[in-house]
Amino acid sequence: MIVLDTAEDWGWWIETWQTIFDSIGISSADRCFMAFSFGPFIGFWSAFDALAHRGCLTIPAGGISTLARLELMRTSRATVVFCTPSYALHLAESARNEGIDLRSTCVRTIVVAGERRLHTFIPGDEQAGENSDEIPGGAVVPWKPPVEGLVSNHPLL
Repeated sequence: MIVLDTAEDWGWWIETWQTIFDSIGISSADRCFMAFSFGPFIGFWSAFDALAHRGCLTIPAGGISTLARLELMRTSRATVVFCTPSYALHLAESARNEGIDLRSTCVRTIVVAGERRLHTFIPGDEQAGENSDEIPGGAVVPWKPPVEGLVSNHPLL
């Protein structure tokens, strides 16, 4: 079954993201790092477009290695990172393995979406796996409707 988005559908996505951005304090001054490949997942495509509508500098980081993403995140002075929960953990683990202190970056917020059972990635959750505390500290808030995800306001990934 093929489902195509209309201009009205796309407008709904853009407005939905604007509500989320307002609630977490993303402004046109932010540098938003899109740490994902541009596949068919509408959530990140629509986030990218919504950030452009907001006037944010939007940094696409698809098609490069994790280490290259970490370097681009640092050199571009990204303030917000968008990725899946498991990739946020992978970025943190890779940085630790390479001796990169993510606290020295400009990142203050991470927005994650695109995976089921997101609560399992909340640090301190008893149901979480052994890597749940890889992204230390910060207020991690479950964000359910309409784009399911988590937001962490922390100076670290």
